Amino acid sequence: MPQLFNDSIICKQIRCGRTKAEKMIENVSAPYSIERHSEKLIKSNQKFSVANDASNKNNIKLFPILIQYYNSNDGMQQFVLDFYEDASETSSA
Repeated sequence: MPQLFNDSIICKQIRCGRTKAEKMIENVSAPYSIERHSEKLIKSNQKFSVANDASNKNNIKLFPILIQYYNSNDGMQQFVLDFYEDASETSSA
């Protein structure tokens, strides 16, 4: 924050470690982004695509779900709709 907004007195005083930054992204930025993109899609009745994938990291399987659409003002838009992990993923699950 101090580097982005170097003219702000408030931002110069903010110190943000990994835990605080992670919570700000999870609880503020990500929900806002999902809401903003969802509203654009609903209002404009645009076509969109959904992509998902699976990735292994040690014994955890990660599943991102992404949305992609084209907006004439902003160009190609992509955002993560959901991201979840399954630590106990088995073939039967």
